[in-house]
Amino acid sequence: KKAHTDTPAQIADARFRGALRLLDEGRVSEAEAGFQAALASDPSNQAARQALISLLVDQRRLAELSGLSLPTIQRREGSEGQVRGNVESLVKVVEALDRAGLELIGEGTASTSGGRGVRFKTAPAINSEVIA
Repeated sequence: KKAHTDTPAQIADARFRGALRLLDEGRVSEAEAGFQAALASDPSNQAARQALISLLVDQRRLAELSGLSLPTIQRREGSEGQVRGNVESLVKVVEALDRAGLELIGEGTASTSGGRGVRFKTAPAINSEVIA
């Protein structure tokens, strides 16, 4: 009888679900490690990738990293279509994301899920020191 071996995608999914449970329990550092482990098993796991990005770069943290106010970040993030704002504040956001190892995805840019957003520049190495 052959032993059942889980695929990398199945292992990543199990690690992702475990990380979500840890996050629900307030164990943020362990959840972060779980999301990273899921991505190490299967770099194409979009759920783990998005959860990790959300965990690492929330609006408050992005405001701190960029030197902008929280309301400024909230206005930019909530905008539909063209993001409006002065060039200096937009550059600060892009530079903060860059230092965190993330890049913006524009409309029409190659993306597995389509649309605007952010993604890791390279998967899944993350500079947690910059973000934490």
